[in-house]
Amino acid sequence: MPTAKHFASWLRLAPNKKISGGKILSNKIPKGSNRLKIALRNAANAVGNLKESDLGKFFKKIVRAAFHFKKGRQAAITATARKNAVIIW
Repeated sequence: MPTAKHFASWLRLAPNKKISGGKILSNKIPKGSNRLKIALRNAANAVGNLKESDLGKFFKKIVRAAFHFKKGRQAAITATARKNAVIIW
């Protein structure tokens, strides 16, 4: 993989933007799973339970920001898993 963004996309942790005529039609995480993605999501979920860590603070910030969209914890797990993938790369 040439970049961390390619790695995150390969793991299906990056959003798939569908754009037509400059308008964003969809911005969802593609479905699909592999063992590394599952492991990163489990690690992100565990990070969410930590009290004092930088990733824990990031996780809680995403939970608060996505709470209004009713996807708080799930969005935070995916975002933290992506951040972990970038760190690993």
